[in-house]
Amino acid sequence: MKKILTLLIVATIGALLAFVLIPSNKAVPDFALPDLQGKSITNADLKDKVTLINFWFPSCPGCVSE
Repeated sequence: MKKILTLLIVATIGALLAFVLIPSNKAVPDFALPDLQGKSITNADLKDKVTLINFWFPSCPGCVSE
């Protein structure tokens, strides 16, 4: 009986973790951001491209030095 209860608890925890960690593949909301030259870039411009968007804050010393 103790083994069945332990197995049930482990299975429940595993199912909850899988539910939380499996990505939902939601679409990115529409956005427009300026690039370093001031040109506006939208998510339509980035379609089918691998993209890294790095957000930083101007008064963050680490961000500015980056």
